[in-house]
Amino acid sequence: MNFLRLIRWYNLLMIVFTMLVMRYGVIEPLIGFKGFELQLSWYNFLILIFATVFITAAGYIINDYFDAKIDALNKPDRIIIGNKIERRLALFLHTIFNILGVLLGFYVSFIINLPSLGLIFPIVSGLLWFYSTTYKKQLLIGNIVISCITALVPLIVIFFEIPALNSFYRDLIISKGEDFSYVIHWIYFYAFFAFILTLIREIVKDMEDFEGDEAYGRNTLPIVSGIKITKSIVCSLIILFLIFLGFIYLTYLNDMITLIYILVFIIIPLLFVGFKTLKADKKEDYHLISNILKFVMLAGVIYGMIIRILLKINL
Repeated sequence: MNFLRLIRWYNLLMIVFTMLVMRYGVIEPLIGFKGFELQLSWYNFLILIFATVFITAAGYIINDYFDAKIDALNKPDRIIIGNKIERRLALFLHTIFNILGVLLGFYVSFIINLPSLGLIFPIVSGLLWFYSTTYKKQLLIGNIVISCITALVPLIVIFFEIPALNSFYRDLIISKGEDFSYVIHWIYFYAFFAFILTLIREIVKDMEDFEGDEAYGRNTLPIVSGIKITKSIVCSLIILFLIFLGFIYLTYLNDMITLIYILVFIIIPLLFVGFKTLKADKKEDYHLISNILKFVMLAGVIYGMIIRILLKINL
């Protein structure tokens, strides 16, 4: 149980779910609408999922490893490394997971004849290391790095699927003038969705951890700019995201099922987050906000399955 808590098993399950939904809820029905089929085999896709999960788990471990002292102030009841799991064992697990993630990532990239794609995994591994040691101490840098890595999860699926599709359907694509840009745009929307909501959540977590971060000299946004300005920035990001969501709906969707879904599961919860953020004054408030943002992110991923249903209805 301590090991599962260390690697944030629930977040890893979210990554697995996201990748599955991107492939089978978004990409498969969208290309199927035009008569194409997925070309990256299911077992190679499974290997890709494992590569992503291993790299992420390694990132969680090294983050806790370097955060042991500050976590003693921010969340003393949740310390695992040095308390439940030895520091040496944690470093060993971090190394093994990184090695497995990088090897599996390169394996799939060689399968699709794009070995350069395998570089994603050591680069992300390095970013997570430097995030834990350096970036998270700097103003917004750590927040943006984590947000970019989160946005990369849906993008990885398309990075490895599109080359396989282009290779298999090359002649048909040339003769009909087809491409998969419409699919890529959908995944980009999801990546932006993940980026903004993760950025908001990371800033909220910085407000929650204000005391410990201040004690250890970190330059997080709440410490540098103050809680009041940070709250304004969070609310501004929420407004920006809702404008983006409205634009996507009016431009590409316009169906009642989608409107009801995003209104109930995304817009209303985000409006509550904005209101709650302005009123928050203790750790419990920020923790609640963080959990609501997790729910909104999950709801956004689940909408990928709604896309599949809507396409079947239109067919």
